[in-house]
Amino acid sequence: MDPKLLNWLQNKMETGLDFCQEGKRRLKLTIRNIQAQKSQVVAFRYRFEKNNVDRFLEFMRKSL
Repeated sequence: MDPKLLNWLQNKMETGLDFCQEGKRRLKLTIRNIQAQKSQVVAFRYRFEKNNVDRFLEFMRKSL
């Protein structure tokens, strides 16, 4: 095989690998961001519902 062609192919393969690794890194970051947002939403929903329950109980206490 022609050494120039071999060198060219090797460069293309290395570039492809770098591209794949960058894609994997970005995907991991995206997944982490989604998980962080999910936990923020869950925490917010918990606080919101707890607040509503507390208000409801307070309302019931006052009306009895």
